[in-house]
Amino acid sequence: MAVTIEKGNGNYIMVSFNYGYDKVAAIKKIKGSRWNEAKRVWIVPNTK
Repeated sequence: MAVTIEKGNGNYIMVSFNYGYDKVAAIKKIKGSRWNEAKRVWIVPNTK
């Protein structure tokens, strides 16, 4: 199952993957993450 990570505007990255309950639960634990329905990707803050 592939995970795709794309660079956003510097403040965030875009993450997409085939649906899996465990994967969604894990990404929701990242503070500031959100689902973008239009692009069908998770938006995650680009932090260190």
